Amino acid sequence: MSGINDNVLRQYIDQIFNNYDRDRSGFLDANELVNFFNELFQKLGQPTRVNQQQVFAALKFMDKDSDQRVSKMEL
Repeated sequence: MSGINDNVLRQYIDQIFNNYDRDRSGFLDANELVNFFNELFQKLGQPTRVNQQQVFAALKFMDKDSDQRVSKMEL
């Protein structure tokens, strides 16, 4: 990930988030987050792959209101 700045990362997040937020609710659930993170890592050139169990663990830290989903602002 060297050489990537915060603006480029934010653009990637926005673009990929919008692909998975099909209902335009502004939120992604755990199933959508697995695909979101895997696509983000791929776009960043990282071989990292996450599974649903790892996403549920991450949700504990990102999910501010404990509704089992995250907004773009929480990422």
